[in-house]
Amino acid sequence: MKSLTSSSGLSKALLVAFLCLSSWGFLIRDDVGRQVHFDAPPKRVVSLAPSVTKAAFLLGAGDKLVGVTTFCTQPPEARLLPKVGTVVDFNIEKILKLKADLVIGTTLASRGLLRKVESLGVKVLVFEAPKSFRELCGQFMKLARVCLLYTS
Repeated sequence: MKSLTSSSGLSKALLVAFLCLSSWGFLIRDDVGRQVHFDAPPKRVVSLAPSVTKAAFLLGAGDKLVGVTTFCTQPPEARLLPKVGTVVDFNIEKILKLKADLVIGTTLASRGLLRKVESLGVKVLVFEAPKSFRELCGQFMKLARVCLLYTS
């Protein structure tokens, strides 16, 4: 039996993993315990948190952001993006006009507005304010997985 560590075995294993991920999607558990299923990679993301906006740009995924809050001023490129409201109160109509397929908010955001956005077919991830470096890294990795796993 051929070892998976051989180049052809590893290539086959990676191909199978890719096909499984691309045809079945993936799940992410947000910080409030909800599991969010992604059938396809999000292409149009609205960030409702300055920390998420900054992290997206650090990850090289700033081009996926189509809307941010009025508080999202870093990096300077974020200032040029359309504003959808604040961290707490945002305009659902603006989010829909931007054709967002993912909204990333925090526990400060109106739960009612987040539920309404989700009921209109937009995926929603909620992050809590990190209480430790480990939680901060965990959020960064979740964002990387969502924004970069399927980067074409």
